[in-house]
Amino acid sequence: MNRRIGAILAIVVIVAFAAFIIYDITSGSLFTDKPVLVTDEGIVYPEPAWQRSQTIDFAEAKLWAVTVTGDDRLVAVGQNFLTLYGTGMSAEWTVDPGAEITALAVSGQTIYAATETTIKLFALGDGTPLTEWGPYEDKSLITSVSANDTYVVFADAGTRRVYILNTDGSMISFFGHEGEEFIIPSGYFDLRLLPDNNILVVNPGRTRIEKRDIKGNIITLFGEPGIAPEAFSGCCNPSHFTILPDGNIATSEKGISRIKIMTPGGTLSEYVATPDMFTSALPLDLTADSKGTIYAASTYESKIFIFTRKE
Repeated sequence: MNRRIGAILAIVVIVAFAAFIIYDITSGSLFTDKPVLVTDEGIVYPEPAWQRSQTIDFAEAKLWAVTVTGDDRLVAVGQNFLTLYGTGMSAEWTVDPGAEITALAVSGQTIYAATETTIKLFALGDGTPLTEWGPYEDKSLITSVSANDTYVVFADAGTRRVYILNTDGSMISFFGHEGEEFIIPSGYFDLRLLPDNNILVVNPGRTRIEKRDIKGNIITLFGEPGIAPEAFSGCCNPSHFTILPDGNIATSEKGISRIKIMTPGGTLSEYVATPDMFTSALPLDLTADSKGTIYAASTYESKIFIFTRKE
């Protein structure tokens, strides 16, 4: 009799525990009262509090990269075009960049457009070409560029280094060749120069984002491999990221088309977009304006997807 009661109690405990786990998964802070998407891999997504509010289709040309200006205008670059968009996403000017561009940044009145080996500068006002810096290394594959009033920095997947330049293009230093080295399995290596001159940089082979000082010393880091909500999947992610006005970080990944928002400490805050919203698993280049609008550029589809919060 006691054994039967004990068995019944054990079953009750197991069922209660299972019910708690199910409740916790579907009713936690990310999932409360929201329908979910469950992928073939078993990843559970809540319905995002974001919507794809607009899509810009570059049907006639290949799209490469996007960025925003200090006054929230969008800059897009692709095959045979570099375009500044103003109010209502109307084109203010378009020029031919003269080369295949891998990354964009804007600081002040200057657009910095990276090729695989050089940095091309254009006037923000009308797109006039200003100058070209480099090449800096024989084996360069520049994948990201960022700038502020003091420095211009770029990530080079070919040499697996981050380079620090003066605003006249002269090289100051580089890091990544010793100490805490970068592991770069493919051509994705993103960074952002912060106002305090520290640098947020992806170490993709370690599936993490690192905050480093201008000398390359690691200050903080977050990220881990896996399919858990806060983890980064595959061999080398995140592929791209951007910093939001509140200091959180929006990331995209290759191999799984999703955009999620992480806190600077590495906690998953929320999803912006889930894999069912895209037709390709290729990475999305990301940028954001001062209102928190997120722009995601798909090179595969040659489209810019604009994400805003649902009202």
